[in-house]
Amino acid sequence: MNMHGKVTDNSILKKTIAGLHAKYSHPRRVIILSEFIAAFIKKNIPTEKKLKCLDVGCGDMQIAEHIAGILPNTSWTCIDTFHVPENNIHKDKWVKYIKFDGVTIPFEKKAFDIVLFCDVLHHAGDAMLSLLKQAGCIADYVLIKDHLEYSWYSRFILRLMDIYGNWGYGVSIPRKYFTTHSFRDSIALSELSEMHLHVGIELYPQLPLLRIILKPEYHFIALLKGYEHSLMHK
Repeated sequence: MNMHGKVTDNSILKKTIAGLHAKYSHPRRVIILSEFIAAFIKKNIPTEKKLKCLDVGCGDMQIAEHIAGILPNTSWTCIDTFHVPENNIHKDKWVKYIKFDGVTIPFEKKAFDIVLFCDVLHHAGDAMLSLLKQAGCIADYVLIKDHLEYSWYSRFILRLMDIYGNWGYGVSIPRKYFTTHSFRDSIALSELSEMHLHVGIELYPQLPLLRIILKPEYHFIALLKGYEHSLMHK
């Protein structure tokens, strides 16, 4: 809407794109990513003990909820920058949600076992390194799902994906994405160490043409830990 409260062409376009994404793409993405992340946690953090997890930039919280359904030994707290809509504020699912300013994660040291950033860091801008450092302080493990670019073409495709998946919701579109080198530089600057890095996530197994354009290697997942935790477990 503009300052006089009139609906603009831009807001109509955003609403249309958001509606298409919510109907045709989001449900499949949630299921595939939830299953992949849950399997990654189970493989690389094998334990039967209860894991306290924090989803930073949680959106509608569906990914955290699906992972909890797959891994009953995980409990989730979710934070993001939006206010809970008035018609949802008393629903049970929102008990685990906390609004934050997008810069300072509001928890004490070692409050969690895992912090998850799922397709969040490439939107964080100047706050990215600070968020990573904070995550390494408040949890033993930091789990990141994000994108890799390899050329101008992959960057262009990733930006189109972000426009379709995020612009309609008012999320800023980044000008560039991680490369393997820049990601590892960010890890080092954040005083984290890499435990596992997996490149290649198949989000569109039933759509061969889309799979050619939106290549699996544009997606990666990484498990990191703080140096303090690394030294304790040597």
